[in-house]
Amino acid sequence: TDLNGATISYDLTSGFTGFSDAPGLIKFNRALAARVDIYQSKWDNALNDLALSFFSLSGDFNTGISQQFGTGSGDQLNSAFFPQNQNGEVRVAQPLYASQMEPGDDRINKATLRATPASSGGLSSDRDEWVYQSSTAPIPIIRNEELILIYAEANIQSATPNFAKAIAAINTIRKGHN
Repeated sequence: TDLNGATISYDLTSGFTGFSDAPGLIKFNRALAARVDIYQSKWDNALNDLALSFFSLSGDFNTGISQQFGTGSGDQLNSAFFPQNQNGEVRVAQPLYASQMEPGDDRINKATLRATPASSGGLSSDRDEWVYQSSTAPIPIIRNEELILIYAEANIQSATPNFAKAIAAINTIRKGHN
């Protein structure tokens, strides 16, 4: 409520593009509140908060706010970035990730084939986790794709479950990646 009618008197990073004014920050706040509602099993609250956020079943999955990284003075690099096919500290993908994926699903690009298999934490795989392709790639704080999944879960768990809405939301994600 403190943001209603407020003027933002400082610049936010480019990760806040579209959300750098009071109405945008309110939508961001409600998106985060919906995530917290799910953690607390407050399903109906999550649906209410989604309605006040930037959630959109037909919107771009990548709409949202992200942490930006850079190579300039005082900037930080994305510590979640790991080069492909490296040795030593690696991030390997669960082998079932690729084998159980539906044909044509573009999320396979997040687990690229390694030149040789690697192991980490007792898991051996011929695929690297490849979510961030550079040390300056932004990390999303929250995106519309997550809000769509929150919407699906809240509709399933709600006091008055709506499985049709949940299925439609899940199918939106599935179709958006094929």
